[in-house]
Amino acid sequence: MIYILPTKRGLGATLWGTWDDLDALYEVISKFWGEERYYLPDSETREKIIASFSYDVRKAQERARLISNKSPVTEENIPYLGNSVSWVQFLFALAALRHNMQMTEVTRQDIAIMLHLEHQLEQAMYSYDATGAKALKPFLSGAIYAGNENLYLFMRSIDATYFRMGGGKPAFRRLPELLKKAAFMTHEYKEYTDSLEKEAKRLNCKIHEMEINDEDVDYDVPW
Repeated sequence: MIYILPTKRGLGATLWGTWDDLDALYEVISKFWGEERYYLPDSETREKIIASFSYDVRKAQERARLISNKSPVTEENIPYLGNSVSWVQFLFALAALRHNMQMTEVTRQDIAIMLHLEHQLEQAMYSYDATGAKALKPFLSGAIYAGNENLYLFMRSIDATYFRMGGGKPAFRRLPELLKKAAFMTHEYKEYTDSLEKEAKRLNCKIHEMEINDEDVDYDVPW
């Protein structure tokens, strides 16, 4: 069974599973990106997000990240493999996957695995801090606008800002405010969209050609 547990400093959560669990998850994720039916004007931005999450799952399965000799939750003496993913990347990946799942046929198994993943992420949030988790719940249930053609840049910007806060419950409780930037029709969404448009005009390029300046952010800190 897939388990998701918060990291010690609250920068994200660790996805745990047996080799078979992770293989099943990887196969489901693979169904909802990289296909021609997803090549819409706003699809590339979701492709980047899902590809990154898929990579994290694959690296865990390849034993290239975290390894435990037993279940992280039960007393089963079965090898479990894991990888840590930031809260922001987790939430954006699920939003992108849900959006793409609307464009193709899905099986009951696909739905069951995705619902289990969402449930586990919600439980991880509440186990870390119930106050922050309650405010974050809408962003697990569709508040992130996945039709945004600049979704990847929004994710990168929010993630960088969150890491700059250094983790801990105070930062976790401020995360819902940061995520308002990704909710369609909010002041924060419009303000950031306007800033991207102005910067693209100044640089004489398309918005999707720009990169987030996060050279000052240390993503390798203890999670």
